[in-house]
Amino acid sequence: MQDEGGGLCDNDENGVRLYSLEACNNLGEKVRTSPLMAIYGRNASGKSNIIMALCQLQRIVTSGEIEDLYEPNKIQLAANQRTEFSIVYTCPQKEQWTDYWYTYTLEYNAKGIYKEALYSNKDIVFYIDNDSGEHNFSAISNADYDADRIERLRLTECTDEFHNQKTPVLSWLAKKYTNLSRDVIEAYSFFTAHLYTRSSQNVNVQNAFSTLLQTWPDEEEQSRVISEVSDYLSQLDTGILGVETKTMEKVLEPDNELLSIAPTFWFRSGGIHRRGNTMIKKIFYAKHNDSDNQEVYFPFEEESDGTLRLFALLVLIHKTTKSESNVLVIDEMDSSLHPLILRQLMNFFIKTHHNENRSQIIFTAHDTELLEGGLLMPGEVAVVEKSFQTGSRLRKLSNYDAVEPDMIRREYLDGQYAGIPHAHI
Repeated sequence: MQDEGGGLCDNDENGVRLYSLEACNNLGEKVRTSPLMAIYGRNASGKSNIIMALCQLQRIVTSGEIEDLYEPNKIQLAANQRTEFSIVYTCPQKEQWTDYWYTYTLEYNAKGIYKEALYSNKDIVFYIDNDSGEHNFSAISNADYDADRIERLRLTECTDEFHNQKTPVLSWLAKKYTNLSRDVIEAYSFFTAHLYTRSSQNVNVQNAFSTLLQTWPDEEEQSRVISEVSDYLSQLDTGILGVETKTMEKVLEPDNELLSIAPTFWFRSGGIHRRGNTMIKKIFYAKHNDSDNQEVYFPFEEESDGTLRLFALLVLIHKTTKSESNVLVIDEMDSSLHPLILRQLMNFFIKTHHNENRSQIIFTAHDTELLEGGLLMPGEVAVVEKSFQTGSRLRKLSNYDAVEPDMIRREYLDGQYAGIPHAHI
């Protein structure tokens, strides 16, 4: 996660500001990505707001609209507050993707979009400034669509009757004018195919079942993934020896009222989904040994909350690390997990044999055990501090002088990097 001095800020006098999502380090003309970024800070410092902001930006780009996706600052009630995003991310399609990145910026409020731009490395792909009336589509223009024609189409198709831009140009071009620019398609695909954002509440076993079904619809592939995840559960000393499923199918008559319910319904032991007139019920079981060393099967709902959350995290991690250049963003990564388990989960991203595709995780946490023993480098840890004057600001520890990895936890709890509560009872 890149920062500029003060770093990443989620609320100031101009509303929400978010600078650079990706955990990366500037190396002159190159960007070197880190495998992870751990975000710390006291309660109510704004850590979850950062994750929510990333979710918000993804929803705006993928949906192609800003309607109902604007959250003004409720503390500093300035008129016409604007939300501003600037996100830097590497492109997995480029042959030398470690040296190639996109920068996407968006500034908007409930009225409309004021500024939007996409850069490929430092070259402009497109640029719009509705405050000044400036625009630049030269890089994506061609004989059929010159820059002026693209601008006329934007004014017609992306703005309302009051000439307020309501649709992000990135979404509009990627969905409707797919042949204009490969850069636009690749930049858009990051939000639709390579970025996975999860609030703490959304890391649950029901969503894990849904992810399994949607990501690996083939039964054989699904079974392979479940087997790999169950192996990890066993290696993490949960007492689970394996995960198995039982599937039941029932063909319904066309007038059966069950066909009117949602196509998919998930619960803590499995789910029901519909394929045509067939209702398919899949139940997940955890395999254990009893006192006589005989196999016994528990429905998943009988496992502990921590085990169910661990299963959900493992499914997400598997999805993230098995394809190229994905980014997983999770709030409260350490919730319901033992500190030693959390340290082991970091290995999925730190160790190259687990993460050959150079995927990345960005997460918030309170568990400071992760900061012990040099597991995380200073450039992989950031601290959020909040004030009424500046809002929430994030700063990487690599911005401080002479930070020793073995001393990060002690120095953080001593308050040297701020971001700790000053509580008195």
